[in-house]
Amino acid sequence: MLDAPKILGIVGVFLTLLGRLCEDRVKSLEGKKTALESELDKYRNSSQHQTTQLNQLAQETRLEVMHHQNSPSINYKTLIVFDTSRLASTKALVNVGIDDISRLVDKLIFGAAQFRQLLETAKPRESVDNYQQLLQKSQGAPDWTDAASIKLAIVSTVVAALPLEVLGDKIIITAKKQVEYLNSGLRFGRRLVTVFYLAGVALVIYCIVKGIK
Repeated sequence: MLDAPKILGIVGVFLTLLGRLCEDRVKSLEGKKTALESELDKYRNSSQHQTTQLNQLAQETRLEVMHHQNSPSINYKTLIVFDTSRLASTKALVNVGIDDISRLVDKLIFGAAQFRQLLETAKPRESVDNYQQLLQKSQGAPDWTDAASIKLAIVSTVVAALPLEVLGDKIIITAKKQVEYLNSGLRFGRRLVTVFYLAGVALVIYCIVKGIK
């Protein structure tokens, strides 16, 4: 039959092993927190840049609409070529924003599935633009109507991306709360690991000392 020191020694070994398991879990959570913080910082920086660019594009396009509509000296051929390229750049910028949001959602500790569904809902409707066909408008004798249709497509692309910006803000708030939650959990976990290790080592040493006696 086991005596008290041996029982305490077994408990000490168990607590030491439990401390090791908790330490591995803490390290895993630290890795997830670091990854989430890193992706959150990247997204905040990129989203601010993208929002500024999209707003600037929309504002410039609106001003150009008002200015060019009453200007008889506009070269519509050149304008159509330029705006077709700008439309492609605008859509590319929106797609980059979608990819950035998706990467941040993937780093969330929980709630990722819900935000993926919201992201699918917030994505602008797919529109396949035939840029060669748009460029053909610059052939012949294009007028303001031809040029305005492309400018309208640019503004519409920016407006369609607004739900993504709103969703991105919600995900940022959620990510920040999860980082705070992880920080609290890690502080508690580190203390727990220390307690398990100290208690386990103390009980094992006690068992050894008693066994020697």
